[in-house]
Amino acid sequence: MLLLVLTTIFLSSVPLSSARHQHNHEDFANKEISHFRLYPGRTNDPVQPEPTSVIIIGAGISGAGAVEYLTQNGINDFLVLEAQHVIGGRMKQGHMSGLNVELGANWVEGVGGPLVNPIWTMAQKLNFTTHATNYDDALQLLEGGIVDRSNVKTLFKSKREAAEEMMKSRMEAGLEDISVRTLLQLVGWHPTSALHDNIEYMGLEEEFAGNVELLSASYTLKYGTAEKFGDEIRFVNDQRGFKTIPETIFEEAGARNRIVFGAVVDKVAYNDHGVTVHTTNGKEYRAKYLISTVSLGVYQNERIQFSPPLPLWKTDSLVKFKMEVYTKIFLDFPSKFWSHHQFTFFASNEKGFYPCFMNLMADGYMKEFVEQGHHLLLATVTGAQSHRIERMADEEIIDELMSVLTKIFPKERIPRPTAYLVPRWGKDPLFHGSFTNWPIGMRKESWSNLVAPLSQRVFFGGEMASHDFYGYVHGGYLAGIKAASDVRACLEDKCKVISYYPNGIHAEEDVPMVI
Repeated sequence: MLLLVLTTIFLSSVPLSSARHQHNHEDFANKEISHFRLYPGRTNDPVQPEPTSVIIIGAGISGAGAVEYLTQNGINDFLVLEAQHVIGGRMKQGHMSGLNVELGANWVEGVGGPLVNPIWTMAQKLNFTTHATNYDDALQLLEGGIVDRSNVKTLFKSKREAAEEMMKSRMEAGLEDISVRTLLQLVGWHPTSALHDNIEYMGLEEEFAGNVELLSASYTLKYGTAEKFGDEIRFVNDQRGFKTIPETIFEEAGARNRIVFGAVVDKVAYNDHGVTVHTTNGKEYRAKYLISTVSLGVYQNERIQFSPPLPLWKTDSLVKFKMEVYTKIFLDFPSKFWSHHQFTFFASNEKGFYPCFMNLMADGYMKEFVEQGHHLLLATVTGAQSHRIERMADEEIIDELMSVLTKIFPKERIPRPTAYLVPRWGKDPLFHGSFTNWPIGMRKESWSNLVAPLSQRVFFGGEMASHDFYGYVHGGYLAGIKAASDVRACLEDKCKVISYYPNGIHAEEDVPMVI
């Protein structure tokens, strides 16, 4: 049952205004309130709104984790505001040639280790169709279709292992962070050819969608996921969709009817008494606490205006961390012209220029669709190349891909794809990217400011809020649970002590303050 006791407090004390256009408290108190009723899977019909204990922005995996924790601990007085009309967030499906494909998250990363990845547990519970991804099952090609038979890949693997060991030693010695590029140079890796660039890209940049010149060696090579959950990677090709996991969490929590779909949040007001959330359709929602699970890119592009404005210590960290773009281009051809390997890597003279093609016809992947006559290939670009192609029309991208494929397979007659899907995560105003990266120069203290709550009222979830697993589905899930745990403590008048750095992060070691 929704709580009524805070109505008077919220109407008189929580201002709702854009960070750029402030209104005083008296204006807000006299403002007419929007009215609405909640229906499962629908936006709203007018009735009197009621404040609630917790508002959660986002019905993705992090929002699902928060809901699961709250309901398991007897807290059912919450509301979820979801901008899309489906559950899942960046676990999102697209439709092509009568089949469903994963536009965003596509892998359970971290299987077979000392601890069990909670996402893998849920995937098994749901009987998900998955397939082990093996990047070693790859054909490395140069321009002209020349097969690489050198030892460069073996050399890179040895240098990467040496880099990981050196990074551990540096961290134990308390040495400053350096870029991945600098670390690789210290262990003797010096790329001198397109082949070197492609192997380096596939060995590091493809997974993180970032540039080794900018990636933090301390946090990129730490690999908490592999160490804790295992290094096996499972490709999700279940036609129900990866989103079935958060859907099931909401269903089992009895929380589907607490989601307001199509609710695009544009303003958040907060003070010591609570929060008010405003959406683009003119609705207002009030609560004691807020858990925001939106992507880092949403904050960086100021899609949500805060009142009072975000403090400098918060915006400093929000802007400095990196929101990357990982683009998967799905292609359905009338016939197959590539090898049986899971992957074809292409060493272009321009690093990252369509460097990777995944064979979705490999044994165990999408067998039923292969039997129906589909010939499926998945092209990947990331980072700067993703931003570049997002400015292009689909047909221009396909033209470019056709040119690349002709260079890779010069002896083959390459047909034009009969269907394709090109997601644009960077330009999507609900996300502005795919996942978070840790750039050079950001310390743990920087991350503490990134995720620290505002006035013990606005808490932050999403994969960006996971120190060890940022960028991963399980990171988002666990961050949602952590944020909900912090809110629960506050609801019980036992708010946790959370360290942050209100004077910013300095070159020397900082002494934290606590919230």
